[in-house]
Amino acid sequence: MSDTMASQRRKIGGAGDLQSVVRTMKALAASSDKKSLHTSEKATV
Repeated sequence: MSDTMASQRRKIGGAGDLQSVVRTMKALAASSDKKSLHTSEKATV
């Protein structure tokens, strides 16, 4: 049973790491979109 507990802990830890990666990717995408919008606004002005 301890093997199962260790396995579950690894899965939970991995899920936390994945959530962190997704959060970072979303922030980078939002930042990239803002830069792209800003650049296109300069081009049209």
